[in-house]
Amino acid sequence: MADFAQIKAAVSITQVLDMLAITGLTPNGETLRGYCPCCKEGNNRAFVVTPARNIFYCFSERRGGSVIDLVARFRRIPEADAGRQIAAHFGLNGTSNGAGKAADNAPATQGGPQERKPAAFDPREYQRSLDPTHAALKDFGIPEATIRDFDGGYCTKGLNRGRLALPVHDEKGNILGFMGLSLKGEQPDILFPKGFEPPSFFNVHRVGAGTLTLVSSPRDVLRAWDHSLRDVICPLNPLTPFRLDVLAAFMRERQCDALEFY
Repeated sequence: MADFAQIKAAVSITQVLDMLAITGLTPNGETLRGYCPCCKEGNNRAFVVTPARNIFYCFSERRGGSVIDLVARFRRIPEADAGRQIAAHFGLNGTSNGAGKAADNAPATQGGPQERKPAAFDPREYQRSLDPTHAALKDFGIPEATIRDFDGGYCTKGLNRGRLALPVHDEKGNILGFMGLSLKGEQPDILFPKGFEPPSFFNVHRVGAGTLTLVSSPRDVLRAWDHSLRDVICPLNPLTPFRLDVLAAFMRERQCDALEFY
């Protein structure tokens, strides 16, 4: 069996694009973007390749991964066969016992959130109680490094017990509270503290100038972040005309010149 770790270390995703004859991608900052060659759906920015991290992501399918995942998706073959084809194409001879999905991302340094203290509640202390390494998060589909980037983790007590808890910020980066995302289809899918009025959008404090991407859920924000897309938000409330006006005003303030929906 081809050594997946060796392949990911030795072969760049741009080499695999050449191998698959995938062309027509347009440079966009640190990424390349275009129509998805795998699902052939979405628009000309749905498929994102991040060469520096050797990964790709499709907004239409909400799936991505490594060079091996790309070949498997493009050719519709098992990952083991994709690994063997890449190894053969590039003359790699590595074999290993039970080679599998090696981790693509090293954990990022954990940073503490900015503190805003509602009465008798310390968000920093609450955040320290969350566990981004908990085994229950392994099947959530989001790497530990990304969960750490968002100062979240598995909650073992209180309202969000058994969920992935994430801080919710205002536009200046102050923590307003924590929401709990279901891990196994529990309802509601997103849980807020009693009496908490969530802001219109999640992740607005990280948005800069340029193109703003609007996705459906906090999970999609995390997925996009994992694939190096930074200016991504999602609604935390229904998109009423009032909230669309809020979004338009926010875009003017942050000098966002375009809006994409996924």
